[in-house]
Amino acid sequence: MIFLILAFVVISLTILIVWNAGRLSARIKRAEHAFANEDFQTADAIVKEILETHNENVPAKYIKAKLFIKQTLYIQAIFELNAILAIEDYSSYVEELDIHTNLALLYHETKDYDREINEYKRITSLDPNNVTANERLGHAMFTKKNYRTALDYLLKLEKLVENHNYSTVIGISYYMLEEYERAEDYLFRAVNENADNNEARYYIGSIHFMRRAYTDAIQVLELAKRDKKYFIKSLLLLATIYYEKDDYEKVINVLESGLKSLKDKSEESAEYRYLLANAYEGEGKIKEAIYHWEKLSSDTPGYRDVREKLDSYRTVMSEPSLAELFSEGIEENQALVKEIIALLQYNVLTSERISNYEYHYKALNIKRPNEPPTLIVYFKTTRDLNEGHLMDFQKKILYDKYKSGIFITTGTFSSRAMASIASKKEVDLIDANALLKLIEKAKVKMSKGQSNASA
Repeated sequence: MIFLILAFVVISLTILIVWNAGRLSARIKRAEHAFANEDFQTADAIVKEILETHNENVPAKYIKAKLFIKQTLYIQAIFELNAILAIEDYSSYVEELDIHTNLALLYHETKDYDREINEYKRITSLDPNNVTANERLGHAMFTKKNYRTALDYLLKLEKLVENHNYSTVIGISYYMLEEYERAEDYLFRAVNENADNNEARYYIGSIHFMRRAYTDAIQVLELAKRDKKYFIKSLLLLATIYYEKDDYEKVINVLESGLKSLKDKSEESAEYRYLLANAYEGEGKIKEAIYHWEKLSSDTPGYRDVREKLDSYRTVMSEPSLAELFSEGIEENQALVKEIIALLQYNVLTSERISNYEYHYKALNIKRPNEPPTLIVYFKTTRDLNEGHLMDFQKKILYDKYKSGIFITTGTFSSRAMASIASKKEVDLIDANALLKLIEKAKVKMSKGQSNASA
């Protein structure tokens, strides 16, 4: 009898458990059906009822998480999904990949990008060829400037997706890794895929620039500057090309066109203004150069040699005679310089422009015309000239077999430079102080000449 009673109890409990399990399964199916039909209120009511007695029921918790997502309650959804992952046998009811996919999307929505990336890494461990995960990881690593890892994902994507738009990002990644041939291949491919891809053109232009293929670089960068993101960058490269060609007028025209788009106090802005100021200096427009150096000094104190430039030019600009020389280009200085050379009792035979700051003259002494010629150097600067300048000067005197030399500068000579030349009787030095007196005499003489010509 006891055995029969026990057997009845066991059978009854089994039937009850099976019945309850069947009832629970039916309720889950009803909740899933309601959710699928966007009857979220019914789905929510069923889930709440289930979880009151079965608080670790994975299917119910998963529906609850999806309901939170629909309500944009992302933090609550994240909590529920992580709670599911903590349940030992959750994968018997819900695919692990689905949970991590939802978590990745939720972390993105809540701007928790580090956790998002970790979720996508987990996804690729479960599904190595998952397109979304590889794409997001590739772009994330690119944004973090981890270009080598970015390429691992992006190159895999290239194989997974037939019609893709990854060529630009792959090309830029190779560019940043200084693998320029591979970069160029993908960047050209990007332009062929999209004729308006001026981002890719900018990097192609940069590669041409580095190879000093300036004609090609100019052509591409002129198109690249149409992209707002690369407007200033393109102008800066174009201006640098013209600066290296000593075409300061073009440098000024290019850089002035982008001044309104500059972001103050950025490294790019500082480089931009510095180049513009130097171009104005090269053109002899010192007031404009000083304006940009002062702006640069205010925005980026201590930038390069701006402070020294400003100090030296303020000294020059306080002397009207020197200021006049620095308000014109070196070509415009020639009449005055040759008049100064005449005051020194020399006749100029030939002249040669060495740079925007330096001119060389082959001259004969008026009183001793039968002697070998003298080398006269005019060097326009506001700085101290060091012994290196004078050593080069002496070498040229000896190499070209000049009898002597005269070095004229708007700057000054350092004490070491003066010491290096002290015993050289064949070399004369004329610095800014001595030059001021000669300028005044030359101007008087030129003025008289003009008056006589008028008469």
